[in-house]
Amino acid sequence: MCANIRVQRGIGGVFLCFDDADRSIALQLPHPAGPVLTSQEVAAFPDKATLTLPRLHREIAEASSDDFSFGMSNQQLAWHACLINKRSYFLADDSPYEYLWRADLDGVLARLSPTGWNFQWETVDREWEGAAIFSTSSDDLDWIRHACTTFSIDGDPTQLQKLNDGALRNLVDITDVGGS
Repeated sequence: MCANIRVQRGIGGVFLCFDDADRSIALQLPHPAGPVLTSQEVAAFPDKATLTLPRLHREIAEASSDDFSFGMSNQQLAWHACLINKRSYFLADDSPYEYLWRADLDGVLARLSPTGWNFQWETVDREWEGAAIFSTSSDDLDWIRHACTTFSIDGDPTQLQKLNDGALRNLVDITDVGGS
């Protein structure tokens, strides 16, 4: 796949970028996970404090006004309202979402545009998070799904932030799985 490997540093973090004529990946280096809920939300819903961003995304995507019930407790009603209120921030209309649940990592794959996809991931211990942005000229998403499901973090992610661009490029191990 990879005709070009480069490192891009900016406000959004450090990205390893891989591209060829038909597809590209911008892989954000792992960084410490930020808060998913506000401190007020954690105080109001302590059982939700350990949600990863992809799991919160799923709860928001599945929340519907049809879920309302007069049998809901005040806490259930407040959480339901919280999810409904977050919909406009978290969800794009008519965008397909796919979720990945593993023992070590949760992820959500979302369509950004006709040719672009974003994979937002977080470790289940909520220590690390990151993203991978994919662009493709075809409708074949198997390579994107494969990249997401086989994504792994080996070693200490804090060390990655200390490496220069050349050392980061040398860490890359790309295995072609039969695509072009």
